[in-house]
Amino acid sequence: MLEQITTPNLAETGAWMNRHDAPPPGLDIQNVFDWQNKPYHPISQHYLKRFGTKVFKVSVSTAQTCPNREGLNGSKICSFCDEWGSAAYHLEREKSLSQQIQINREAIRKRYHVHRFLVYFQAYTNTLGKVQRLREWFETALSEKDVVGIVLATRPDCLPHRVIELFKE
Repeated sequence: MLEQITTPNLAETGAWMNRHDAPPPGLDIQNVFDWQNKPYHPISQHYLKRFGTKVFKVSVSTAQTCPNREGLNGSKICSFCDEWGSAAYHLEREKSLSQQIQINREAIRKRYHVHRFLVYFQAYTNTLGKVQRLREWFETALSEKDVVGIVLATRPDCLPHRVIELFKE
């Protein structure tokens, strides 16, 4: 016996957003999504909705390299990062993760008068190393005062299953 397959309503699922065509007729995207009359949804609005307040990223430097710099992809240069790992604070690598978070958090707090932060593991490919080290970084970051989450820079080809499982924890 064959099952009947139904196609979901594109207007209800938002699947039309992945296409280059306009929204379905009669769908007012401003009422569906709070995009503030912009053609995109600002991540700041997502954070505001999720955390209930303005949230700023605190950049930290923990990773040391990436597959390109290691020669794993047949080259020693990278088209994604500059010499220090994508505008990260390369001079801060000598400091502990907690020190980096505390120093950068306080600088951002004073400048922007905000009280909630995301720790941004920005430089290089943060998921290239051992998962246990990544877990320790996450635990350290999330234990810091006023940190509500983490943001992790990586490459799509450096997301093994064990890292995805860590994200689920």
